[in-house]
Amino acid sequence: MTTTVRTFGGSDILVNNAGILPYALAQGLSFVQSLRTIAVDASGAFHLSREAWRHFRVAGYGRGVNVCSRVCGVYGDDNYAAYTSAKCALLGLASVTAWAGESHGILVNGLLPNAATRARACVAQPLPTSRNDHDRSTERVVHTAAWLTQEQCSVTDNFFAVKSGSMRQVFMAVAEGFQAPKPEEFSLELIRDHWARLSIADQRFSPTDATEYNQYRHTVYERLTGLHCGRKQFEPCIVGDEQ
Repeated sequence: MTTTVRTFGGSDILVNNAGILPYALAQGLSFVQSLRTIAVDASGAFHLSREAWRHFRVAGYGRGVNVCSRVCGVYGDDNYAAYTSAKCALLGLASVTAWAGESHGILVNGLLPNAATRARACVAQPLPTSRNDHDRSTERVVHTAAWLTQEQCSVTDNFFAVKSGSMRQVFMAVAEGFQAPKPEEFSLELIRDHWARLSIADQRFSPTDATEYNQYRHTVYERLTGLHCGRKQFEPCIVGDEQ
């Protein structure tokens, strides 16, 4: 980062894309393999983000993109244990830095790509070949990363799945779930008896921060129990509601 600043006079874009991929089941990975993957894929991004942050703050501007993976945010895969563990860390890193940076002109987002990258060279056992590999070139992904680093792109703490010329938003949501009439009555037996309700993913809501999440939680509590907890009522934008 220091070399970049000295050479170009500053730094206003960071794309965390470094990654290695040991293709094996968790029980087939050595301790060294797992540590090395975490060091490259997660720790490397953390330390670069920390260094870039200092320059972004001084400039009052910055754009960050964490290249995560579709196997850590959309679905799993049995041979990506170390890789997925590391890439999941980048999801959290993107959210934390996005939250802390927005008021300073720093926007951070994440990509969950599916592309045939050079990480294959790190795979001891070759990845299965897909008939759609011709659609999984990195050129199909790079335009998305480039857009997220543009000044006119104003989103932050967003995540996008990208593959074969397609792009779609990925988000985590909370459902209404079940609320015990009295919190002190919450128990294993109560969970068992209301498991069907707990397992329903309707009325999903995607909070943007802790305040919004807690407002939603308190609103649900008051509605389901009829008790007022003295918090501001919150009307969330429910994911999937028809307008």
